[in-house]
This record gives sequence, C-alpha cells and structure tokens, in this order.
Amino acid sequence: MVESVDLLYPCTYAFWLQKTRSRIHDPRIADILAPTQQPYAFGCKRSALEQGFFEIFNEPHVDIVDVSSKGTPIVDITERGIKTSETEYEFDYIVCATGYDALTGGLRQIDITNAKGEKIVEHCKDGTKTHLGMAVNGFPNLFFTYGPQAPTAFCNGPTCAELQGDWIARTMGFLRERGLERIEGKRESEEEWTEGVWKLVGASLLPTVDSWYMSVNIPGKM
Repeated sequence: MVESVDLLYPCTYAFWLQKTRSRIHDPRIADILAPTQQPYAFGCKRSALEQGFFEIFNEPHVDIVDVSSKGTPIVDITERGIKTSETEYEFDYIVCATGYDALTGGLRQIDITNAKGEKIVEHCKDGTKTHLGMAVNGFPNLFFTYGPQAPTAFCNGPTCAELQGDWIARTMGFLRERGLERIEGKRESEEEWTEGVWKLVGASLLPTVDSWYMSVNIPGKM
C-alpha cells in the first residue's frame, strides 16, 4: 500500500507533464512552465487548473522569463523597464504581482480592535490561532468566512463558504433565541483547533515546499 502511494506522485506529474508540454510550442518556455524534472510533489503549489492558459505563451507578443535564483534574477528597475542578470527588458507598464499575505493578511490589515483596546494583529503576532477557522478568542461576535485555519482556500471555496455562512447564521439564531448578546471561542478551543490543523498539515507534503500555502513569501511570518 505504501509503495502505491509513493508511485502516485511521479505518475501524476508525468501525466500532467505530457499533456501540458504538448500545448507549448517553444521548448524554452516549456522548460519554465513545465520542467521535465519534477521540482516538488504535485499539488504542493497551486496547480494551474485552467483552459487556454498555456496556449497564451504561443502568441508572438507573449514571453516568460524565469527570474528565480535558478534563472535570471531581477537586479534593477530602470527608467526603461526591468533589468535582469542577463539583459534589460523595456516596458510601457509594469504590474507588480509578486505575492501577497495569504489567509491571515486580511485579518492583519483590517486592524480590528476589541472593547479592551486589543488589536487582532497582536492576537496573531506569535502565530495564528482560531476556533474552527471562523472566530478568535477575545473578539466576541466576530465571525469570518474564507479565513485562516479553515479549509475554504484549499477546497471548492464557494461551497465551503456557504457551509460557514450557514453555521454563522445558525449561531446568531441560537443567541437570539436565548436572549444572549455575546459569544466567543475559548482560548483552549483555539489551542485545540490550531494543534489539529498543524497535525493535518504535518501529515501532508505541504511543508516540504516553499510556497504561499506555508507563508514563505512573508518574512518572519509564523
């Protein structure tokens, strides 16, 4: 059984590789978008589940440059465009799309403050802790969908958010029916939920890869 699981990953990548490279005309571009040597376990970075994405790179006015440490890194932004370790590319416009603070970024940037003057960013400074991925201790009646430590970003988002919304609505109905005004998760519940989440993550291959899934693109983030 273990042997079958081990064989699954290279077979999956080989199938994807064959299907994808057949759609890309330029071998150089194919080597960047779909390298023959599998760089990491399949699915540990978000796969391009698309229609027509790879064909775009066959257009004469479209190109791709590997600016990673293994390719030609960016060394400067010039008056004319972008200079890499190999050459300079001229552009009329540069759109910055170099990553974002996934999952917890929204909570940190909204800067929510509770009745005691405590900021939610302080609650997360030593690592994110939530109850059910939808609430945090110390911030009563604060519910969120599509948040950290919830499965929403890693499954079919709309259907999961619908389940979360139903749970929140039922919880609010529970409060109203009993004449209650406040509800919040206990700190112990947060610890238990967070521990469970990290156990699941540790049993996967996600920690073996540098990706925004693991917040590697945000220096110092836990």
